Amino acid sequence: MNETQIKADILEMECRIESLKKSLKENEVSSKESSPDIIRVPNCIHIEMDSGGGDRLGIRFNDDKQVLTSDQGVFEVYRRITVQGHTSYEGDIIPCKLVPVEIESLKRDYTYFRDDTGLLKTINLELLDSYCKYLGENYLCFVNKVNEVRVSRDMDFTWYEVVPIEEGDDE
Repeated sequence: MNETQIKADILEMECRIESLKKSLKENEVSSKESSPDIIRVPNCIHIEMDSGGGDRLGIRFNDDKQVLTSDQGVFEVYRRITVQGHTSYEGDIIPCKLVPVEIESLKRDYTYFRDDTGLLKTINLELLDSYCKYLGENYLCFVNKVNEVRVSRDMDFTWYEVVPIEEGDDE
């Protein structure tokens, strides 16, 4: 092998190395872009703070006239009555996000979103009956499509915890 051939081989190897570096860098950028963004609870779902035990979140329903919450594994429904500008039961509506969680990690009196498709990005996050309070011992409580509170033991879902968005969370 002569000196010219060696230089050509080295140049070819350097080109391959640069090509591999570029490919790795593109893959890294691509994986960062495909990482999940914050999944926000839509504005039409009203989650309020300072309700009950556990995560202290309540799920408003029936045109914000009622709040579903739970404390010590027992669900509670509060009526919100407004008389002369004063509301009988008033918690602040707060922006929230959905964080994936394993079923084994569900905590009593916490608020969750349940997804029966496993395809969170393609389902309707605006379905009120997908939001629930976990009562413990594989019981959950939710509001159905006609504003009735229901208790269920159906736990076969992909679960997301409803978590308040803190200042500084990436949007």
